[in-house]
Amino acid sequence: MKKVFVRKIFPYDSTFDGEFSRYDGYDLITLRKLDPGISSHPDMELPESMKPVCVFCSDLRRGKETAGEIAKNLDVGEVVPLDLLREVKFDIKKLLTREEFEKEGSNLVRQRFVSAFIDDALEESRDEIKARMDKFINQVRKLPGGNYLVIGHSFFMKILETYRREPNLFENPSKLVKHLDVAKRTYDYGRGFDFEVD
Repeated sequence: MKKVFVRKIFPYDSTFDGEFSRYDGYDLITLRKLDPGISSHPDMELPESMKPVCVFCSDLRRGKETAGEIAKNLDVGEVVPLDLLREVKFDIKKLLTREEFEKEGSNLVRQRFVSAFIDDALEESRDEIKARMDKFINQVRKLPGGNYLVIGHSFFMKILETYRREPNLFENPSKLVKHLDVAKRTYDYGRGFDFEVD
């Protein structure tokens, strides 16, 4: 049995030290045109005695930097960056205007993201997202038993968590609505969810 602990990346500065507005910075980040590093190191919520076999992480800079910090703290030798764990690709400017973002903020981003996921209107299709998740789970299935830590991104994590609970999510994408509360942050930094794989 493999126990998988999925945790959100550490905070990063979407303005790149004030070079961009938050809206423009997020646009560049969500389209993978810029790749910020982490800006702080909060605690990661993990069981006290948890010693992962290895740390899997998004191959984006903030994923690798978060994993590196955690690996040092947990004295884990192997960090494995994977493009399979990248954030879902989307275009924030197709979801909402600058004015809407400044007025409504992240709540409206989450709401519009969910709608775009349901309509299959993100920059990355539902089939592509599902294929990444299936490929990652299949990789985990082949591993020896033990604890594995995964460092990921908000929307990818929430879709993965929902998919683990609702195996037909991609056939019935509106199921994401009951698992993603648009009025709340998907996960705090360093927090997430756990699941098991045979």
